[in-house]
Amino acid sequence: MDKKEDVPLILICDDTPKNIQVLGTILMEKGYHVTVAEDGTDCLKMLETVKPDLILLDIMMPTMDGYETCGKIKEDPDKRDIPIIFLSAKNEIDDIVKGLSLGAVDFVSKPFNSIELLQRVRTQLEVKRSKDTILKQKAILSTLIDNLEEGFFIFDKKGTIQEGYSKSVETFIGKNPGEEKVEDFIPLSESDRDLFKKWYQKVWNSKLQIKDLMPLAPKGFKRGKSFYGLSFTPIFQEIKETRKKTIIQMICTIKDKTEQRKLEEIAENEKSYVSMMLSVLQDPFSFLDFIEDQSELIQSCLEDLREKNEKWKAEDTDEKEMLNYFNHLFRQIHTLKAEALKYSLNEIKKLCIESENIIFRVREEAKNPKQEDILKIIEFLQKISGSFSKSFFSIQSFLDLINNSEDKKSSKRIEIQEVYQYFKNKIKEEKTVISDFERDYFHRDINYFFEGHDQMLKNMAIDLNKEIEIKIYPTNKTFNMKTYSHFFSTLIHILRNALDHGIEEKVYRKEVGKNGVGLIEVRCKDGDDKGEGEKGLVLIISDDGAGINLEKLKLKLVDNGVVSDQEIDKFTNDEVLQKIFMPGFSTKKEISHISGMGVGLDSVMHEVSKLGGKIRVDSTLGKGTTFRIDIPFLKEKA
Repeated sequence: MDKKEDVPLILICDDTPKNIQVLGTILMEKGYHVTVAEDGTDCLKMLETVKPDLILLDIMMPTMDGYETCGKIKEDPDKRDIPIIFLSAKNEIDDIVKGLSLGAVDFVSKPFNSIELLQRVRTQLEVKRSKDTILKQKAILSTLIDNLEEGFFIFDKKGTIQEGYSKSVETFIGKNPGEEKVEDFIPLSESDRDLFKKWYQKVWNSKLQIKDLMPLAPKGFKRGKSFYGLSFTPIFQEIKETRKKTIIQMICTIKDKTEQRKLEEIAENEKSYVSMMLSVLQDPFSFLDFIEDQSELIQSCLEDLREKNEKWKAEDTDEKEMLNYFNHLFRQIHTLKAEALKYSLNEIKKLCIESENIIFRVREEAKNPKQEDILKIIEFLQKISGSFSKSFFSIQSFLDLINNSEDKKSSKRIEIQEVYQYFKNKIKEEKTVISDFERDYFHRDINYFFEGHDQMLKNMAIDLNKEIEIKIYPTNKTFNMKTYSHFFSTLIHILRNALDHGIEEKVYRKEVGKNGVGLIEVRCKDGDDKGEGEKGLVLIISDDGAGINLEKLKLKLVDNGVVSDQEIDKFTNDEVLQKIFMPGFSTKKEISHISGMGVGLDSVMHEVSKLGGKIRVDSTLGKGTTFRIDIPFLKEKA
């Protein structure tokens, strides 16, 4: 009590002047400030202008006794935190209990011992001083937190959000935490929500070190046009017996990263543009051929959809016809997305994903599709067409610049195309010249068709917390690009599905005793003779991932109405497994940037059938999946 402003003020409320005099003398001798009220009414009036640090309150007073006075003080939010010590000759246990139940902090019987009284006063003032310090620090901390750019809240192992969160949380998420679990509070997609729940449960229950699991946490979420980043910090407690630290709670920090995300997207677009240029320079002929073919395809799809939409608006919609059409359109877009990835055409890839999402929704509502969804598909197809044109002119201008330079090497494929067209138009009778030219410039080995995709898949694996090795075994066979290019393009679906659905996360693979690096293999070998001039060819694509869950597959077949509960029990496991080639079939609920819905296998079967071949799949849960493709192969002529 060195500073005057630090000296506590004590209010004595007693109707006996002698008691006031004795109490006041004792307290002032110890350096306390004292003020006096003669009864309960006077006490309440005084509290309107003065806020003491402690009240010594007599019980037996006229007009308003100490019990009633205490009750009214505790009802006032501005005064209820003032500690009250009752002073009374009534020292029965019931009197003490009643006083404490009304909110008093202590009870001193009359006549009192001055040493005991002073100790009780000192104790309650220290308690109040500590509480005031804590409340002040809490207010400062709350103000500081509320003015931070980040929002934060805390949750426990059950996903229960604790009291005490920053105001920014409501700004970022659009609501305050209620009784819902943390995975339901953060606006994640359905699939990300399930993964997040599994993640934090694993953090508390896994034998793995927490630092190894932290990178697997969700990175953020979109809300409207904004993107918010998420980070998680564990709170540990040391167990005295073992001196080991155990996690008790988790802090979730939210930060608006919209501008940062925009800058990252600009950087990513620039990186993609450079990657696209490098891909084009390796084979400009194939790229421009791809642009031309796909532009025509998208334009054809646009015209066809507009025509059909007018028909659907004028007539009753044939559900089966519409379903078949959108299955076909989905297959076209899905294959286009795979090719766009090969050339790092990110804008087209994103537009394809948006189109796939809407097409998938339309297929689910084929009985009564929304006109706005169909118009949205048309809008995205127009954007894809425009993006193709932009890419074509961008690359063509770049190639023109290259062609005008001294180094003509990069335009070799365009010159070859011109020579080939010349041969074909002017020297039709020279069959061997054309066939030799085709063999030398239009036949490629198997590596050619997968070139670029292997590195792309490895980069995607990093985003999924996975690591993969892709082995494409060499063969002495070469394939005519004009005959087999579409077939090999669709095979990328199998590789992407293997990465997205088959290969497990690196941490999990190690947990179950597998090599942390997943393996995808592509082999090509001779098959059976198919007849004069033809020989069979077998392609094997395998992975050592999680395999296909047959029970989940059966449930999805029943849910989709493909078979009934009774029929599914009659199917062999192999018959169930081969159903994954059905148009539009998927066990996923959302489209991902890696493999979409997991469909695309019907595209593979479609291309295999066009070549007159067959495809089947074999899978062992926990071991991996193998696709075997048998196709005819035209025998090379000398």
